[in-house]
Amino acid sequence: MGEPVDGRLKALIATAERDETCPGVCVIVGSWVIQGRPVSTAEFMRATYRDYVRQVATPVGSKISGNKEERSRLMGEHLRPFMAAFGYKSDADALALSLADASVSGSTGPVLKVPALRIPVSAVQTWWSAGFEVDPGKGFAGGGISVGFNI
Repeated sequence: MGEPVDGRLKALIATAERDETCPGVCVIVGSWVIQGRPVSTAEFMRATYRDYVRQVATPVGSKISGNKEERSRLMGEHLRPFMAAFGYKSDADALALSLADASVSGSTGPVLKVPALRIPVSAVQTWWSAGFEVDPGKGFAGGGISVGFNI
């Protein structure tokens, strides 16, 4: 059946699902640190749609149509199957934390800026809402590989 969900995280997700304002959070999933603003699944879908529109509009631009309303309608028609692939609202939406304006960073490499993402609550290893500072004088200075094991 899995481990019980942290009650505070569950409350935060419920607050976000009601479209109420939530504090930003940091989440650790594997070797990734993810920061973002908790939002509802509906807002996750809206942010995803807006970014799809950006992706379509940038390369195509006004080539679709000179009329703004017509361009919006045509993009909506083009993106409808993509959005339908996510399914519809369900009770299972509360099994994931939706974050908007997120950043994902690992121990090496670039920081990924993501318009919206969802993290299954079962994947959350730890989370917090307060800020943090990186101590440049501490930590591992060499390279290496991190491997996780489920026991």
